[in-house]
Amino acid sequence: MITRKVLAVFAIACGVLTAATVPAQAAAENFCHQSLDTGKVECFDTEAALRNYEAGVQSITLVTMFNGYGAKGASGYRNFASAYGRDYCTLPADGHEGSSGDLRQERYNTGVALDRTISSVVVRPGVNCVLWLADDFGFRGNTVILVGGTCADLRTCTGGGNWDNRARSFYFT
Repeated sequence: MITRKVLAVFAIACGVLTAATVPAQAAAENFCHQSLDTGKVECFDTEAALRNYEAGVQSITLVTMFNGYGAKGASGYRNFASAYGRDYCTLPADGHEGSSGDLRQERYNTGVALDRTISSVVVRPGVNCVLWLADDFGFRGNTVILVGGTCADLRTCTGGGNWDNRARSFYFT
């Protein structure tokens, strides 16, 4: 029996942050949405059904991480999204609006852990989000900062050296 383990560690200052995750389980529940405010998980048979649900809760993807180059989801992706119309990434002082101090606990839609597997990211343009990647747990170690847009290859696009398959924790604000 496969045990579903979804753990999200997010520091949130008023509001709801949700993450679209895919737990490691049967294909019938491949597309899931978890409210990090309540912990409730809603799973769907198709990506279209998931997107319809997210539209109903006014979910907007802020950051997407990919297990592959070119910001394509074939090898796995993970969305971090706002919900219920809350504004995110509006002030530098907002703090950690979305974060994980241990990417071993986070999963792509394929069930693979994000720890040291992120090869490309998209920080939604126009929402002023800033993404910090760290090469140690708990936001420690070396860091690189990514501002709105697509980084299709973390080996070359950061301006801070090769960050391909290096991140162990992250936060965005």
